[in-house]
Formats: sequence, structure tokens, C-alpha cells
Amino acid sequence: MNNAQHSLDKWLTTRRRVQRAGTSAIAFDDEYLIDDECVDWEHFLIGHLHWKPEDVVFVRCLLQPTDEEIEEFLSEMTFDDDELVPALLEVWKQPMSKCWGNSQLKRVERQEIFSFTCNMGRGPGMSGYWGYRATCFFGEWAMLCDFGDEGPFIDCKPTKGFDQRPLGFIDVACPLRSAALSLSERKEAAEAANGFREDDYAFATSIGGKLDSAEIYRLLLARDGLGSDEVISMTAAQLKHYRPSGNGCGYEAIERIRR
Repeated sequence: MNNAQHSLDKWLTTRRRVQRAGTSAIAFDDEYLIDDECVDWEHFLIGHLHWKPEDVVFVRCLLQPTDEEIEEFLSEMTFDDDELVPALLEVWKQPMSKCWGNSQLKRVERQEIFSFTCNMGRGPGMSGYWGYRATCFFGEWAMLCDFGDEGPFIDCKPTKGFDQRPLGFIDVACPLRSAALSLSERKEAAEAANGFREDDYAFATSIGGKLDSAEIYRLLLARDGLGSDEVISMTAAQLKHYRPSGNGCGYEAIERIRR
């Protein structure tokens, strides 16, 4: 067992490295295995009782939750008739240093690079939010995640530390362009509805965060299936004057709802 490749390292060797418009990213397709069945990230978390010990190591190293966050996850995501087998509990409880074990990854401090939140105001009790966050992970790569109650989770609401979906690794040398590339390469982008079709952006009534509005515009274009080479490679100044053909709104719609 000690000579086996680390589960996170092994998983990364099968991820797609994409290069376009002068930047690169490592794409994570939303496919994970439980008992030889392929599921998305949300249902992978829901099915944690059926994981193997190496799956626990994989998730702990990928998300790096605190001990308190693990306790809350196991408490809230394990239901009355469920029972966590001792072999899995042991891996959940072991020190992080043991989880990393023989991994070849050079870990860095998990420092946030950027984040922003899109809010959907629909009246009392009906509002929601979703957004993106990038955090340094290892070497020249940061991890891009999405989050929110209108983001990746429909059938469950994971607890803190597990309430985000990994989307890919992005280049810390040009994180915003790399993030746009990562989003544009996801299967979801090919099927996405275009939020810029009308006079106002359709999927947010306000947007919070310190990120420049032009960079948020770049990422939302990529999310909505409009992440062309031109969008990825443009400067922020150029993006302010860019509107894809046929769209009813552009940068100005994002600037209008910034908070």
C-alpha cells in the first residue's frame, strides 16, 4: 500500500490539460466513481458512506477541510439509519500529514486569489446566490471552484469546507484568463443559456466581490458558452467595449449591478 500512487496524484494524471489563446488549465470533468458507478460531485459527496479509504484521502487533500468541518460534515451528511464503517472513520480522523503520505505535490498555503458572488433577488425567502473562487493549491496551479445554493448543489447542502465544487486547476501566472479557459472547456458551457441575450444579465441581480467588473464579465462570458479565444486573450480595457454578436447587453450590464 505504501508503494501505491497517491489517490490525488493518480486522479490528476487522468485530467485534461487544455491550452488555448496563450494560456492553459487543467479541466476537471464532473465525473467520480462510487462502486463503479459514475456520479457528479454532488452525489459523490452524498454517497460518502460508500467510499473507499483512498476516496477519503483524495477528498481531504483536495478540499483540505479542518477537523471541525469534517466533524460537521459527517454529522450532517450521515443520516439515522446510516453507519460509517470504522475503516473510513479512521481515515477521516487521521492527521493531514498522513493523508498526504507519498503525494508528489508540493503543497502551498491555501491563499485565495479571487472570488465573486452573484446574487439572485426574488423576494423574501426566494433569493439565492452562486459564485466562483480560486485558491492557491500547489506549484504554479490554483484550484477554481464554484459554490452557492444556486450553484452546483441541488439535492443537498454540504456543510462548510465541503460546500464547493472543484472545476479545475488554473495557472497562477494568469489566473483570470486561465479560469475563463477552464470554464469555457466545461461541458456545461456548451449547453449553457446565454445570460447576456437580453438588456440585463439574466443570472444575477447584484454581484459582490473585489474583482474588476471587466474580469467578472470575462468569466461570465466563458460560463455562458461565449469563451472564445478573443474573450480569453483580451485585456480588461478591451473587454469593456466588447459584445458578442447578437447579445442584448455586455460589460455595462455587469457594471450596473456591482455592489
